[in-house]
Amino acid sequence: MNAYSQLLHRSPFRHRSLGTPVSSRTIRRRLAEGHLGSRRPLRVLPLTPTHRRLRLEWCRLRGSWTAAEWNQVTFSDESRFNLSSDDNCVRVRRPRGERINPAFALQRHTAPTAGVMVWGAIAYNTRSPLVLIRGTMTAQLYVHDILQPHELPLMQRLP
Repeated sequence: MNAYSQLLHRSPFRHRSLGTPVSSRTIRRRLAEGHLGSRRPLRVLPLTPTHRRLRLEWCRLRGSWTAAEWNQVTFSDESRFNLSSDDNCVRVRRPRGERINPAFALQRHTAPTAGVMVWGAIAYNTRSPLVLIRGTMTAQLYVHDILQPHELPLMQRLP
C-alpha cells in the first residue's frame, strides 16, 4: 500500500489549524475541486545542463536534413526489461497538463535487478534483428558481438 493509500485509510484526519476531524471523502473532493487528479509520475533520466545543450545542438544541426540524408543514418540502442515485480504504483497529485513539470517527475530506479537486455537498430527502410545481450557488455564484446555481426551488415544494405 503506498503512502497516499495509507493516508486515505487512516481515520479520522485532523484539520491542522482547527483540530477537527476531516473525512477522507472530503479530502478527495477538495483535491478534485483543485483539479489535482491521481496520475502516474513522468519517469525521467537525470540530464545535466550539458546533456540538454548537446542534445539541442544535435537536433538543430539536423533539423533541415532531407530524406536522402536521413537514408544514411542508423539509430541503435539497447534496452533493459525488468523482470522484478515492480508494479509502478507510485502516484502524484498534479493538475492536468503539468506532466513534464519537474516537481511531478520521478527519477528512474538504477539499482541492479533481475532482467534481460536487448540491442537493436533501425534505419530509414530497414531494421536489425533483436540481439539478446548476456552478461556485462564491454567495448570489446560490443564490437565482436554487436557491431561486426549485426550493425555492419545493416549499414552495408543502406544506399
